[in-house]
Amino acid sequence: MSLVFLAQTSPDLPGDCQKRAERALRHEALPVQWVHPSDTGFLAVGAPQADVLQTGVSEEGTAMILGYALDEEGHALTPQALMARWGQEPSFQPDGFFLAAVMRPDGSLSVAVDPLGLYPAFYTALPDGRWIVASAAGDLAIHPSFRKAPDPEGISGLLLLNNPLDDRTVLRNVRQIPIRTVVTLSKGKPAVFHTAPLPEPDHPESFEQALELFSSHWSRVIRQHSSLAGTLDCDVLLSGGRDSRMAAFSVKKAGFSLRPVTFGLRGEYEVIAARAVNRQMRLRKGLLFRDDDPRLCLKAWQTRALRSGGHGGGSFGALIPQAGLRPWLQHGILLDDLLGGYATRFSWDPDSQKHDGKLFFDKLNRWGLPEETVSGLFRDQEEGAWAGQLKLRMLRDFAERTGEEGTASFDWKFRTRCRHHLGASLWEFSRYTWPTVPACDQKLFSFFRSLPLEWVNNRALQTAWMHRNCPELLRIPFEDNTHRFAGELFSRRWPAWRKRLFANEQPLRYHRVFSMQSPGWRAVSREAEAAREALFAFLEPDKLESVWPKDVADRPYPNPFAALAGVRSLMVLAGYFSQEDAG
Repeated sequence: MSLVFLAQTSPDLPGDCQKRAERALRHEALPVQWVHPSDTGFLAVGAPQADVLQTGVSEEGTAMILGYALDEEGHALTPQALMARWGQEPSFQPDGFFLAAVMRPDGSLSVAVDPLGLYPAFYTALPDGRWIVASAAGDLAIHPSFRKAPDPEGISGLLLLNNPLDDRTVLRNVRQIPIRTVVTLSKGKPAVFHTAPLPEPDHPESFEQALELFSSHWSRVIRQHSSLAGTLDCDVLLSGGRDSRMAAFSVKKAGFSLRPVTFGLRGEYEVIAARAVNRQMRLRKGLLFRDDDPRLCLKAWQTRALRSGGHGGGSFGALIPQAGLRPWLQHGILLDDLLGGYATRFSWDPDSQKHDGKLFFDKLNRWGLPEETVSGLFRDQEEGAWAGQLKLRMLRDFAERTGEEGTASFDWKFRTRCRHHLGASLWEFSRYTWPTVPACDQKLFSFFRSLPLEWVNNRALQTAWMHRNCPELLRIPFEDNTHRFAGELFSRRWPAWRKRLFANEQPLRYHRVFSMQSPGWRAVSREAEAAREALFAFLEPDKLESVWPKDVADRPYPNPFAALAGVRSLMVLAGYFSQEDAG
């Protein structure tokens, strides 16, 4: 995980705060470190390698870009160029996956992240009116004046939907940097928000025209985002699903030499499919990272609990067991929601053939606890009322967008589950390698946001593109890496012993990874149980016990992936609030 800590100058910064920041960087063993104290502010950054961190200091201020940022033409932005651009156009939003900041001579601090808000960045005001920003909520404690306090609204969102809503966090007065927004912070003044509108979308008149426009957009996006690596030798995340194979094919076609990276155990469908894609594309021998080490599961939980404060909920991304990855990783995350139609159809009711806001909420709520359960957990009844208010807020937005329910579904999905659950894994990857993310392109995003459901539903547009460009990859079984795989459709392609395991309801990778009966989650359960009492300050102990039983690791759950997401969120909260703010 990369680390960013930004603060406006106060008397303690040159001494104690700088030591705390440097200690945090050393603790993460981040090889690239930049600590820059000045008369106006203090910036500390840790990154996996030098290529992903750019800095610039001039009379106009101090600027940094962690990751990669692109202008409208797809050209790489330097910190100096971004500083000048924000001076002329305060709402300018680059494409790419990044955190960018500018500290000006007057002490004001401007911060923005990628247009989908996937890179986490949190900000809060100190008692003296100065502001601090960090890439993890727990890292705000680097400043000795920071004190954490629970936010019932943010906690209700986390427990209800697996993520807080409206850029809130589980901490009172701590907010997350909004999407497509440059936030400017000045001492003693409210935060100023400059939000960029999405580019005007294309308006294709037919499916065939949409396919041509998508082909043009996709070629451009792959070329622009991949070129930032500065080398033709790259790693690519290959799960075997349609999105990862499409991304790998496109990047290879653009001239890159790829090494596949896959997570799982030998014999699992994901690994078998990924190797089939590898053979078909004639890629070099890939890396297979096992994800069953209990130490890794415990480390992931500690990272989420002790540093993130629940960002991303209790569902962890891929666990990276070792270094060895190249500096840049081609990543197809969120393509299923973007061009596979998942985001638009999340509210679609096939029976009524209409979009339904309540159906959307119910699907999202599968990753949390029931509304009445969340409400009843809080000691204070007024605090418990937040769960119902959050639900009404979402339903009201759907009701007010008559005729645009598909767009509402698209927007809400990307603002909630895509951003906080799926996107949160990118921060974890950034500990060893920096992801290049085609989904973080605003023209591509705007294009798919405007398409009717029938053109993207069931991956229609994506399938048409693959039939045209790489039909052989479509013939490899396995659609995606979740529980929706139907192995019997391709029974002739799988070894007999795999078919027997499937017939016996052998758990898929996600069920195995999230099973509370696995060695990893048993270790997490012990650690979290020791921290349970930290939640008693605002949650009812008896009701907490009914939701999160002490013997949870001994109980069988047919599908722990979603069913136990609320329990995992409670474990994260317990770990976070049990820690002292030691910086």
